[in-house]
Amino acid sequence: MRAVLPILALALTTAAPALADEVWSTPFGDAIYEADIGDTTIITVPQTDGVMRVYLPGLAGNYDSRGTHTGYWIGNGEGYCPAGLTGIDGTGSRQWGEVILAFDYAAYPTGWTLVVGDCFAPPYWTIRGEARTGG
Repeated sequence: MRAVLPILALALTTAAPALADEVWSTPFGDAIYEADIGDTTIITVPQTDGVMRVYLPGLAGNYDSRGTHTGYWIGNGEGYCPAGLTGIDGTGSRQWGEVILAFDYAAYPTGWTLVVGDCFAPPYWTIRGEARTGG
């Protein structure tokens, strides 16, 4: 029984990756894999005027078969979109848009390119995230 306990403890700590362990360096600071809610992943990406929350439906729980994912972002500013948008976590603003996130490789650690649009405009500006590993 005693031999089983250390193995069980190790299995429990490695069964699911710690979400905040996924961090990427961007030109504006560190982007962080914050949470999975339902089937949606939330990644925070710093900006010059605050933080954008990127919502990627269908990515939650996918740690080793990633590709290109579409979703939306919500900022923390007052915004200028004609209507407000509220995310799955209750964050809402009139500062939002569509995103396309393309991972370089299927599993972390890997970088990504985020293409971002404002309000109803198609995505047109990019943010590059490079995987941070180690201390």
